[in-house]
Amino acid sequence: MTEYVSYARQNIMPMISEDAVTGLIDGYMKLRSWGGHNTISATPRHLESLIRISEAHARVHLRESVIAEDVVEAL
Repeated sequence: MTEYVSYARQNIMPMISEDAVTGLIDGYMKLRSWGGHNTISATPRHLESLIRISEAHARVHLRESVIAEDVVEAL
């Protein structure tokens, strides 16, 4: 297992596909709309975290690109 994780970290650098970008934007906008006047809404930092989580999910599956499935898992 350690070798698998090490290989993924060193060799897999996924790029975000257009479908994934669309999913990230839509998901982020939904998170922002759920915030009310007295609650903390999603911030740009949340979007950055979603991107990192999506990339990590793709890396675990040894994919060279982030797909919509990775974004769904991140959300």
